Amino acid sequence: IKYFWQNDYEKTIYFVNKGMEIEPKSVRLLLLRSLIYRKNKKFDQALKDIETASLSLKEFPDLEEEIKKNLAVTYNEMGIQMMSRDDYKNAISLFDEALKFKANDWGIVANKGDCYFKMKKYDMAKDQYNIAYNINPKGATLGNRLGLCCFYNSLEKYNAKNRDLYRA
Repeated sequence: IKYFWQNDYEKTIYFVNKGMEIEPKSVRLLLLRSLIYRKNKKFDQALKDIETASLSLKEFPDLEEEIKKNLAVTYNEMGIQMMSRDDYKNAISLFDEALKFKANDWGIVANKGDCYFKMKKYDMAKDQYNIAYNINPKGATLGNRLGLCCFYNSLEKYNAKNRDLYRA
């Protein structure tokens, strides 16, 4: 843990792996290692550790919420990475996957809305922002995002209706 807080992930992984030699089914060590993999953008390895941890749920049912939270965070971070590559369609799929594990996370819903906004699907973006707003009315910038959706949606409709005026 000390090395983790010092952002020395290489040493953290080393000691987590040593701990797993002693206790190979340690759910907490698997979840810690998945966190380190997420920090290093090694999402496949993070998901593998979370899946392995979930196999121990019969022995540790109290960790189910922790495992779900880790899955949601991992899929959300994967979606954010897809957004940074302008791959909004795949990002939306990843956000949908994240929402299966944490349905009331306004941030994930807002991220999904951001994808629709970037794809110029303003009605769909507005729907997502409204869902996020209903989950957390104090969510940062949700009002601004909703306003932008309404503005661009109205502008598109106006331009479509008056297209002939611009051709002259």
